[in-house]
Amino acid sequence: MYLSPAVRTARDDPTDGVTTRLTIRPTDDAEPVRAVVAEHGTVEAVTRFGSVRATVPEPAVEPLLDALPETETVETWTAVADDDGAEG
Repeated sequence: MYLSPAVRTARDDPTDGVTTRLTIRPTDDAEPVRAVVAEHGTVEAVTRFGSVRATVPEPAVEPLLDALPETETVETWTAVADDDGAEG
């Protein structure tokens, strides 16, 4: 799974009291990813492209990543196209 540099930083050096907004692109179905995200943070949306938008506390990033089913990429929310396809 590809992790953006910002996600790797949140995983490796989390800050207490800080949340991070992630876009998680599953390999297949978004539902298993939604279930895992709900255990660690908040599911904000599923994009029309099937990515899951999530908000999680930085200390929860590593356990979230460890629990994700097959996933192509995890990036910060602003690093990928918005729901309408426009860069956010």
